[in-house]
Amino acid sequence: MTQGAVLPTQIPVHGQMYRLVSGAWVAQMINAVAELGIADALSDDKPVPADELAVATGVDPDKLHRILRALAAFGVFAADTEGRYVHTDLSRVLRRDHPTSMRNAVLTACADWQWQSWSRLTDSVRSGRSAFDDVFGKDMWSYFAEDDPGAETVFQEAHSELATMTDRPLAAAVDIADAVTVIDIGGGYGDFLAAVVDRHPHLNGVLFDTPGTLRSLASDTAAARRAERFTLQPGDFCETVDCSADIYLLKLIICSFDDDMGVRILRNCAANAKPGARIVVIDRVVTNGPESVQAKLSDVQMFVLHPDGRVRTEREFADLFEKAGLGAPHFTPTPSGIYLIEATMHGGAARS
Repeated sequence: MTQGAVLPTQIPVHGQMYRLVSGAWVAQMINAVAELGIADALSDDKPVPADELAVATGVDPDKLHRILRALAAFGVFAADTEGRYVHTDLSRVLRRDHPTSMRNAVLTACADWQWQSWSRLTDSVRSGRSAFDDVFGKDMWSYFAEDDPGAETVFQEAHSELATMTDRPLAAAVDIADAVTVIDIGGGYGDFLAAVVDRHPHLNGVLFDTPGTLRSLASDTAAARRAERFTLQPGDFCETVDCSADIYLLKLIICSFDDDMGVRILRNCAANAKPGARIVVIDRVVTNGPESVQAKLSDVQMFVLHPDGRVRTEREFADLFEKAGLGAPHFTPTPSGIYLIEATMHGGAARS
């Protein structure tokens, strides 16, 4: 018998608030066990004492026991009646070899550059500037390229991990119809495009991203193998998208930019689109319902890390599409909480 999370049915308001603000401690404990490989060292079929795990991972046994005991209260690991630790569904996704591992997502969420940025949230609210830019004196992508390329590798791998949970359902939701060529704008390491091409093998897939991202892709074995199935097209979608396709996919791209640049990116996609081509923005949408919690959290994350980033409402997305000359978009919610926001080209390029 194991002892897992204990969640009282009623917690006084002061306890609720304390639990919320101590979430930062919980996040750091999860990050520590992910970084130390504790979940990898724990057997999946038998309980293991903390001191054995400590020896296997080269850490202090007392401190490890106390962290595991605290995390078990939240359902991350569990203890049996003899104080030995076992896996739970939550702890298993911290394993490197788990099919839906979230280890890199945890390391990215708790990375030092994230914590330094979030520590300046109050200043960001006062000034209206990006906390990241204030801390590091440059934007996130310049920081990755110039100061910490290893952080970008973990960041991209984190996005690949999270994509395993959303890409296949999203690929199933995209209406391919009679499309021949599909271009994924800012598609990173090609996870989503691979899911689309897997589902529709007849497609000619084009992965459009910066030369630096495409070079990094080549150094990732899994990503390089995926990329063999489609064409790599280097470019800057903020400047031009000089590719003709039947479907233009923009997954979690527009949320990183202000309205003017969002309109420009949409127009760049439309510039070489033939009549009948479709532009499909794949993004979170802020609504008034409980399903929008992640969208609202992501919205704050956007302005912490990007000077102009935001997660938009349906009305705000509709305004972008109208200003780009694409007309009113069609919104399709998906089970992942991410929407397909789509417009069809009629009569050539959008109005400038």
